[in-house]
Amino acid sequence: MLGVLTKTTCPIGVALSYDSLKMAQLATYGEEIRIIGYKSITGVAHDPPDGPPWQRWAINALRYARAHGQFRGRDTVVALPPSGLFIDHVEYPRGGQSKLEDAIFAKIKRRIPTGWTRDSVIIKCIPTEQDNALVMAVQRATIDRQLAVYERARLRVKSIAVWPMAMAKCYARLFGQHVRDRDAVVMLVDIQSNCTNLVICRDESPLFASSIPIGVRQLWGPGDTGRLVRELDLSAKQHVSLYRDAGIERLIFLSASRVTPEIGQALGAELGVPVQLANCEVTLGMENAAATDSNGDPMQASWALACGLSLC
Repeated sequence: MLGVLTKTTCPIGVALSYDSLKMAQLATYGEEIRIIGYKSITGVAHDPPDGPPWQRWAINALRYARAHGQFRGRDTVVALPPSGLFIDHVEYPRGGQSKLEDAIFAKIKRRIPTGWTRDSVIIKCIPTEQDNALVMAVQRATIDRQLAVYERARLRVKSIAVWPMAMAKCYARLFGQHVRDRDAVVMLVDIQSNCTNLVICRDESPLFASSIPIGVRQLWGPGDTGRLVRELDLSAKQHVSLYRDAGIERLIFLSASRVTPEIGQALGAELGVPVQLANCEVTLGMENAAATDSNGDPMQASWALACGLSLC
């Protein structure tokens, strides 16, 4: 007897950075995924980036977006801004789980930002392949400030995800549904306003992640595209040094940025792999989804993170 497909409404995915906000909520109908609501708001840079002026802007932006984005409910899945998240790649420690975080911290303590201590950070360790691990660390104070912002915006935080997991989830659920995609190792590139996030993954499982401080706003000079290509190529080589039996098979851009075709051609040629453009706006039928910056210029930054968070 044929069953009836049931609709499952996902939480609101919130991609909040220090100068922009994207909120997206998806729903699933069996294998089909649809968009329910979305809203994008851009702001200005604050100094310090997460100080009281930014917190006031973020609270007001979250309230406005929820009121005008056709969202359902208050449950959210949020991610910390890439600039506040330390990422490293280490050999997975052997031994008991009780001392796992201490062992991880011992491996990364010489590379974490100055002033970060064992007691001041929260560590998440994701075992990957070939005895490697993807390690992410964030200061407790950063999480406390973020949670306070969401509470004052009257949103309920269901969970705090990390952007590498959300990007991999977005790719696997929206663009990697063929059987041949599930074992393929792909490089995901997501160009945001002030950074480019890179994830190398197999299906929903990240193997390597890096955030490069070059985004749409920095890609106007004649040599800037080449600089980003070099940074991405360096990350690809670092991945190869960690995973000798997991070579990159495809480059997938999760951005609708105007610079993507140029960078895609250059990086695809550099890595010698096929290039694919994966656009959430087109796949989900999101009309008029482009954000506008403070000068009135369309930023066209990606919705991949917000959509991936909604699917987490």
